[in-house]
Formats: sequence, C-alpha cells, structure tokens
Amino acid sequence: MAIVSGGEFIAKRMHTDLWPFLARVLEHGVRHVDLQTRSLDSLTIADTIDTGLLRTSEISPELTKSIRILILKALTLIASDNSSKDALRDLVTPAIPIVSKLATSHISSTEVQEAAKKSLASFANVNADELWLHLMLLTACSGEVYTISPPTCAGGRCSLPTIEELLPSCGSSPDKRAVIEGEFARDLLKSLAL
Repeated sequence: MAIVSGGEFIAKRMHTDLWPFLARVLEHGVRHVDLQTRSLDSLTIADTIDTGLLRTSEISPELTKSIRILILKALTLIASDNSSKDALRDLVTPAIPIVSKLATSHISSTEVQEAAKKSLASFANVNADELWLHLMLLTACSGEVYTISPPTCAGGRCSLPTIEELLPSCGSSPDKRAVIEGEFARDLLKSLAL
C-alpha cells in the first residue's frame, strides 16, 4: 500500500494509526495468546497490562522474534523504495532509537539484530540527517572521538562549530551498553554514504 500511495495520506496514517502499535511490539514484545482468539488488540504486552509490572513469562519470545523481524523487513522495504519512502517520513524520528536498540541489544536474537541494522541503513533513504544525528550521538556517548572536517564553502572554510561542540557530553566513563552502541554507530556511519 505504501509503494502505491506513498504520499501525504499514507504518511499520516502510518504515523498516527500504525506506528504506535508497531512501536509497542518492537519495544515490549508480544504476549502468549491462543492462536484461535488472537486479535491485534490483545497481541502486544503494552495493550493489555502495565509494562512496569510485566513478567517475562508473559512474553512469547519466538512470536516476538518473528513479528519483530516481519515489522523490520516491512520498514526496510518501504524505506528502501523511492516511491514509498515518504510513507515513513513522519515516523523515522521515533523509529530510529527503537530500532537502534534492537540492533545493539544483547537480548535481541542475531536475526532481529540483522533485520534492525538493515532497517536503520534503509532509514538513510528517508531522512539521512536524522539517522546521522542519532548515530553521532551514540558515538559521542561511547566516549569515542569522531572527527569530521567542516564543509568547505566558497572561498575557503565555513565558520561552523566542530562536531564535538555540537554533541552533548555524556560523561567521562561510558557504560558497556554505550560502548556497544557507539561501536555499532561508528561502523554503520562508515558503511553509509550520508
């Protein structure tokens, strides 16, 4: 549907109607539900119980994994196609951090991590600036120094601040998760032509 319509109407519907459901599945997983009575309304954990009181026994790991992979593949397909990428323009900003966590989480299976990495790379086709900013933030918070030459302007160098001046300080000793996210971000930045 996104490939055929890809315009204003579907972009608004993707963001307001579909993305909240997809985000809950990506963030919280899906519950064990009898296949005969499963409906989308009761599929996600967040739809039926307080996620703060969630017991891991209520999450269906295999169903969660399968559905996450399907969602990520669909997002990748839509974002990669120039005629449909506009359908994601309003939801790429909230999607990038969620998908990034799936790509770097030790809890995610290898298959989910790979699907998430492909989705993130495809988001560059929708909003490369937003992806670049997120990856640079992850890199900075890992304690890694990532230098970028300022752009050249007519007649020489522009008077723009360095990347180090733009990014927030995340502390002097990053935790293990920040280091993993930073390494992932650095590698993805190197692989993309942003």
